[in-house]
Amino acid sequence: MGRKNLFEVIKDEAADYQLAHHAITKLLDSNGNLQCEIKKHFLSWKHHGMYVTFRERWDSLNKKFGSSLLGVTPELFFYHSELLLNFFDMLYPKSSDEHAKKGMVTVGGIIQNCLAALGYKAANVDDGFIICEIDRAATAVAELEETPIDVAQHIIQYNHFMLKGEIEKKRNILRALAQSIDTQQNQIKTLDKDLGVALFDLLNNMHIRHNNKDPNKKSWYRPHVVAMPDAELEKWYDEIYQMILLAMLLLDHSENRKEDVAKLREALAKKA
Repeated sequence: MGRKNLFEVIKDEAADYQLAHHAITKLLDSNGNLQCEIKKHFLSWKHHGMYVTFRERWDSLNKKFGSSLLGVTPELFFYHSELLLNFFDMLYPKSSDEHAKKGMVTVGGIIQNCLAALGYKAANVDDGFIICEIDRAATAVAELEETPIDVAQHIIQYNHFMLKGEIEKKRNILRALAQSIDTQQNQIKTLDKDLGVALFDLLNNMHIRHNNKDPNKKSWYRPHVVAMPDAELEKWYDEIYQMILLAMLLLDHSENRKEDVAKLREALAKKA
């Protein structure tokens, strides 16, 4: 293997969350103006919770998600990044200190670059930022004009990093998304019969829209779902999520893009 060029080295460094965390910590500790602004405004932040200083909140995350062996874990980097992005979102417009504001921009840039290199992004949901995996289909559906705000938020939230392994939370989001397309069930099946039939069959029989684990509910009880390991069930939930996104994109194409495509094809077919 040949020697990496400078740009390849920079790309690798951008994906090093431990290096990014170290840089952020160093910058926070060295920018006295930013420290003063943080101390001055922390209690005016509506999400300060039971903590009276920023350092207490920061250290509490260290205790919960840090590792004595690894030090900075991916989870700790994500949680500290969410803390900083959300707090700075409140702090930046309040601050009149240009040096402090420059520090906030620099920290935000380090976070965004590292997240992008890792395949994640900061998404604005429910008046705040959450870190979630980059899913181009999810972004496309969430940004459709016809997608209601609450549905768009559910779509983004499903990819939040802390939802890995949280089957019940994923189930609740899938149930809400299923409800949003329920009245268009026949239209989806007309557009793509195989997708539509399979999607609503899974929604009804994979412990999403109905309790398929209760033996007392004979018509909906599914022993196969009961016996399924959590990891496998979560894998299928992720697949059903992608199927819902595909169905939503098909609906958008049918309702808003089909006529435009037909006009384009007609124009392309005309001879000069």
